[in-house]
Formats: sequence, C-alpha cells, structure tokens
Amino acid sequence: GGARWLRRAALKGHLEAQNMLALCYLKGLGVERKPSTALKWWHKAGSNGHVGSMFNLARAHAGGYPQVPYDNATAAKWLKKAAHRGHTLSLFILGQWSSEGTVLGVPKDIPLAQTLLQRAADKGHVPSWYSLGLLHDKGEDGLPKNQTLAFEMFHRAAEGGHIAGMFRVAQCLEECRGVETANDQAANDWRRRLSRPP
Repeated sequence: GGARWLRRAALKGHLEAQNMLALCYLKGLGVERKPSTALKWWHKAGSNGHVGSMFNLARAHAGGYPQVPYDNATAAKWLKKAAHRGHTLSLFILGQWSSEGTVLGVPKDIPLAQTLLQRAADKGHVPSWYSLGLLHDKGEDGLPKNQTLAFEMFHRAAEGGHIAGMFRVAQCLEECRGVETANDQAANDWRRRLSRPP
C-alpha cells in the first residue's frame, strides 16, 4: 500500500514522506502501530528543517498523542524551532505558553508573548487576535493596560468568527470599555450574533 511507497521516499530523504510515514506509524495506517518509530521519523525530518515535523514532535511530547511520553521541555524545544520558522500554530501556542509561564522550558515573558501572538495574528490566526486582546485588557509585566487596543483586538477576533471575541466586544460596548461611549444597540447586535446557530 501507500505506506510502502512513503517508506521508500522517506528512506531517500523526502521530508514530507518522512512526516507522513511518522503519522502512519503513529496511527497504524498500513504499518504496525509504533509511536516510537513515528517519533524517530519526525525527529529525522524536523532535524532537516521540516516545520510540520517539528510541530508534530512538539505536539506529541506535549501530550497530544497517546503512548508518547509527556515531555514539555522537549515539546518546548521543537515548538520554538517551528515558531522560529514562522509556523502559525506554533507561534500561537508558544505565545500562549509565554503569557502563562506554566510550561517547563517556557518562562513567563509577556513582551515575547505579545510578539509571538502578533506574528500569528498577522498570518490570519483569529484566536491570536483574541489572546492579544486579553493581554492588552489585563496589562502586566511591562505591557500597559490598554482597553482601546484590547477592544480593537477583540473586534478583529469577533469579525473572524471567534465566539469569545464576540462576547468581549458586546461586553466592551455595553460597559464603555475601550470605546468612547456605551453603545447598547451595537452590544445587542453582537449578542444576537452569539445566539445564532452556526
């Protein structure tokens, strides 16, 4: 089957084939299920610059796959490599981890969190706009509280369909947070959007 051809391409050094073969071993698709072999193929591809493999290694070690040992330090290492190469979801997750400081290998660093989340948001990642709004709404560790900017970030998330962003926009409009005057009509419009079925 397909796994046999993936293996042949992977053995010849094809990075995407190595990434896909790792998924086959992880899930037992066309090969015996062997998560340890999946990690080896991801490591090989990731070490040679395959960003998807870097992210998959991070996800695996962060508890994203069954039967893979939980190792947040290793997850953080690979997530940083993928984020450095501009991988959107890696930027977002690393930004979240940096805003919290609860993950081994990723200290709390609000300015770094803001930078990473902004990079992900600039790539169109809607949840990053929401997370940026939370950072500006709270303001801490050198990032001043700025409700006007928080509202702008929440609004961008809401426009992208982010439900919690819609709620925050309605809340800001209702409570006059980050906007010049309260706007009950606009708040009600956003609340109506929340109540609509998807």
